[in-house]
Amino acid sequence: MVLKNNDAFILLVQAQRYNADRDRFCLANAMAEKLRWDLRRFKAARRYLVENGYLVVLHQGGRGKYDPTQYGWPQRRRDRRG
Repeated sequence: MVLKNNDAFILLVQAQRYNADRDRFCLANAMAEKLRWDLRRFKAARRYLVENGYLVVLHQGGRGKYDPTQYGWPQRRRDRRG
């Protein structure tokens, strides 16, 4: 896998590390602090992953405080896992 965006690569590796076995997961803004990134940088990396097909949005959050966006792996990745 080759990504032209280093931040997106780091975020993808972290997402895979903690969510590889899940079909649905969140990448909350709070992760930015764990990565020692500002929120702008984190959101840009997350957006890059979605726009380039590394993640898919399963549920667009934002309908309240406890309604996070939920992400998943692209279909081709889920098919490989069997």
